[in-house]
Amino acid sequence: ISAGLNGFALHLARGVVEDLFMGKLIYAGGDDVLAMVAVHDLPGLMLALRCAYSGSIPVGERHDDFWKRLTGQPQYRLRIKNGFALLDGRMFRLMGDRATASMGAIVAHHQAPLSMVLADLRAAEKRAKAVNGKDAFCITLDKRAGGMLHVTGKWRLEEGMTRGEMGMLLDLRDLFAHPKFGISRRAAYLLAESLRDVPAREDALTATLAYQFGRQSREQPRFGDLPQRLAQAAITRQAQNAKDEWPAPNRWLRDLLLVTEFLAREGRAVESLGGNQTTAKEAVHA
Repeated sequence: ISAGLNGFALHLARGVVEDLFMGKLIYAGGDDVLAMVAVHDLPGLMLALRCAYSGSIPVGERHDDFWKRLTGQPQYRLRIKNGFALLDGRMFRLMGDRATASMGAIVAHHQAPLSMVLADLRAAEKRAKAVNGKDAFCITLDKRAGGMLHVTGKWRLEEGMTRGEMGMLLDLRDLFAHPKFGISRRAAYLLAESLRDVPAREDALTATLAYQFGRQSREQPRFGDLPQRLAQAAITRQAQNAKDEWPAPNRWLRDLLLVTEFLAREGRAVESLGGNQTTAKEAVHA
C-alpha cells in the first residue's frame, strides 16, 4: 500500500496533471492531491487521476483510444493496466482495481477569494461521498452572478466508460462543444426549463432528452443512446431530496446539463483564442 501511494503521489500525479493536461500540481501526498487545471481539461483530468490512482482504466477501453478521448492524442509516456503504470519507462505498482477514490472539483471566477474557493472545494469532496458513497466525484460550478450548481456521480470503472457518470458528462460535453457535429447549447437551457414538469420515469426522461437533442441538432443527430443512459443514471437518484420541489432525477439532469454546457462553452472559448487563456479558476481535490 505504501509503495502504491508513493508511486501515485510522487510520480504519477504530477505527470498526469502537468504533462498530459494543462494543469499545475499544488500538493500530492498519499491519496491526497490538490491541483489547478484549465477548465476545458477538468473532466478529463479528474478521470485520469482516478485511473492513475488504482492503475486501471474503464473496462472495455483500448489504451490509446481512452487517452485520445481525454487528452486529444494517444499517450505513449504513460500506460496503465492491471494495477500498474509504466511512466517514461519506469514501472509503478499502484493500489489496484479494488481501491476506491473520491474527488471534488470547483470552477470559480479568477477573482473569487482563494479561501472561499478552497472551502467550497472541500465541501465538494464531502458532497461527493455524502450523496454517492465511496468512489464518487462532485463538480461544483460557482457562478459569478451568484448561485452554485453541483453535479455528483460515480466513476463505475468496472462497468465501462459509457456507464459511468463522468463518461456520460464527457459525451454530453463533446456534443455541446462541436457545433458542426453535435447539438446547440440552447438544448441545455430548454431542457432546464422543461424538466421540472416531466415525470421522473426513465421512459419520459429519455423521450424528453432525445426530442430536444434531435430538435437542436445542426445535422443528423449523433447522440446514440446517450438520452437513455442519462435517464437511467438519473433514476438512481430517486430517493434523494424528498422535500425538493423538483424530482431528484430531474434536478440531477438539469444541473448536469447546465454544468456541462458551461464546460463546453469555455472549451470552445480557449480554442478560439488559440492559446492557453482561461477566465476561471478551477481546482481539483482528491
